[in-house]
Amino acid sequence: MNQAVSRILSPVIRKSHRFQTSNYRRTLSPSGCSRCFSVSTKDDDLGPNPGLESVISQGIRSLEETAMQIEKNTRKKLHDSKKDGPTPRQEAERHRIMEIATDCLEDICMREGAKAKGLNLRGEPIVILDVEVNRDAKLAKVFWTLPYVVLLDQRVNQRLYQELVRTLDNDIVNGGGGKLLSRHVNARLRSYYPPRIKLLPATDYMVRQAIEEYLEE
Repeated sequence: MNQAVSRILSPVIRKSHRFQTSNYRRTLSPSGCSRCFSVSTKDDDLGPNPGLESVISQGIRSLEETAMQIEKNTRKKLHDSKKDGPTPRQEAERHRIMEIATDCLEDICMREGAKAKGLNLRGEPIVILDVEVNRDAKLAKVFWTLPYVVLLDQRVNQRLYQELVRTLDNDIVNGGGGKLLSRHVNARLRSYYPPRIKLLPATDYMVRQAIEEYLEE
């Protein structure tokens, strides 16, 4: 960076050097006309121009600070750009797991019935709304909600909805439902090392959006 600054300021420094070694003064000729001539500074050397030296010094510091700030902002933008949005690998894994997990849920509920704790309610499988895969594709968060037949039941108010979600979530985590679904998904994806499955209740926003899309169909 210092070499780049030196190249930028070298013409200014050479010009200031010529100005310091030879001073130009204006004087009046006997005829009253002004004329310009140079005089040697051997006996009348005023030394470096402090004002010019200060400007050059401040200019170098300013350029260095600007260059450092640009470099810092560039690195930050490049770093942030890598974080924006999922990678193609994440997207591919997301769709794959969402499709396979949904199929596995239906198969489990048909075969296991009530034994599939946390994965069904009133005989209906829970609904997978979204899947989020982390950047290294080692963890897949699977967001679920209650079956649509329950979500659209007018008798299910907010309090009852929350109680049902808590009950199912406890069965998924502590009753073996999550592990059961993970085993089935991994069996379908045994050709490679799939992400670890973690089931989580969907957010209220996910649920509202899913209901709106379901009613529009």
